[in-house]
Amino acid sequence: MRASESGNPGIAIVGAGIAGLSLAYHLDLPYDLYELESKAGGTCRTEEIAGCTFDYAPKLILMGDEYPTDLSVELLGDNVQFATFSDWSYHHKYGVYTRTPFQKHVFGMPMLAKLRALAGLAGARFSLNGKELGSYQEWLYHTLGRPIADMVIIPQEAKKWKIEPSTMDYRWAPRRVPSPSIGAALKGAFSDVSQVRTFGYTLEGGIAALMEAFAAHLDNVHLGVSLRAVDARNRTALFDDGSRTTYRALVPTIPLPVLVDMLGDAPDEIRRAAGRLKHLSLLCVCLAVDREPLSDKHFVYVHDPDLIFHRVSFLSNLSPKMAPPGRSSIVAEVSYTDRPPMNTEALIQRVCEDLVAMDVLRPDDSIAGSGVLHLPYAYPSQTPDRVDNVGRIRTYLEQFDIYPFGRFGEWAYYNMHDIILNARDFAAELEARYG
Repeated sequence: MRASESGNPGIAIVGAGIAGLSLAYHLDLPYDLYELESKAGGTCRTEEIAGCTFDYAPKLILMGDEYPTDLSVELLGDNVQFATFSDWSYHHKYGVYTRTPFQKHVFGMPMLAKLRALAGLAGARFSLNGKELGSYQEWLYHTLGRPIADMVIIPQEAKKWKIEPSTMDYRWAPRRVPSPSIGAALKGAFSDVSQVRTFGYTLEGGIAALMEAFAAHLDNVHLGVSLRAVDARNRTALFDDGSRTTYRALVPTIPLPVLVDMLGDAPDEIRRAAGRLKHLSLLCVCLAVDREPLSDKHFVYVHDPDLIFHRVSFLSNLSPKMAPPGRSSIVAEVSYTDRPPMNTEALIQRVCEDLVAMDVLRPDDSIAGSGVLHLPYAYPSQTPDRVDNVGRIRTYLEQFDIYPFGRFGEWAYYNMHDIILNARDFAAELEARYG
């Protein structure tokens, strides 16, 4: 956590989101951290609307003995609370709530659908394991069976990612998509098995409080400074205020295609590879509702293609200080690829109508405040050529001591905990290389 000394080139980190903050926190080398916005946080930011606190795409601190959890709790101190929750998934076709992951909790489904799901899962378990897989859809069929995949998972993933799972790479899935045992699936099919998990969340301030806790331990954080260009051969970064810095290593956490655009002499092959990287954008529609409680759930994954959002979060259920007394808060997530589906006013109206159709809101509910939080870069798309393109770009950059890091620096589907753990390990690598 050493800040760079004047005249002594150190590690230049670009982007003060969870990736840049946690890397600087763990790094025992001279560094400077540069952030475009006026405050740190990146996608882990929080806004207030009508007295309610809203996160950009809600995130939890999952409790356990893992290092990222322990560090988060240590940094937050008294501003963290512990609770239990069950993740719920909503499938509008059958009009029932099923616990998440669906493949482990088909209780409530019609009997025929339930038996088909179990038979498909059993068939997948006894299939040949050596089959060569070509897509995420094939991986789902091979791992969970066709009925479970077709019933919920494929429609949900197609709705969220805006591309069909048959065209997606599967290599990210084994660590993100649970695969239950036959025994666990049987139990969850014929009884409403309560999946109790413990999580932590900030008592107040939303997830931004964790980012502020990281930042409180750092020096040489430069806010409101935007990277404009990179002179890779001369190890120099140029910023929009006219300043420049020479670095020993550059660690950008900004999206890879944006970084490649800043390299004036990048080969055409590298530019083409960057142009082939696709991503998903996210609109978080925030509603402050003059009623409580709206639901006993925390997160609901919505599969019905007629409803515009793919996930609904009830943030006021995470902490009593996320909303004032008598008021509840909802975040409905709407993904898109090329352009937003409609303007802000129309989007808020559509979300309210769909929440009424889903029986979350009542037609006469009073909306005390609303807003839309925009994440232009939310998820890297898992296209089949992603790994090759990212590898080609990183190989080129590393010869100039440039090491992209984080979800969009590495173009990988990491969550907050993954990044904190990766930051600890990557800091050790940088210290071994440049210390």
